[in-house]
Amino acid sequence: MKKEEYSLVYKAIHGDSHAYGELIHQYNPYFYKIAFLSLYKKSRMYIMSHIRDFLYD
Repeated sequence: MKKEEYSLVYKAIHGDSHAYGELIHQYNPYFYKIAFLSLYKKSRMYIMSHIRDFLYD
């Protein structure tokens, strides 16, 4: 992490809404990717559990 990012994180933790917004803007693609992968895995697990229940009940 760069020195500027540390500074933004420090400011955001201490209530600077501009710094918080800048961090959100910088890391937005990562947030979407994490959310997508998390939801994708959960939906796959849900589907697989129903297939398993159907096959073994």
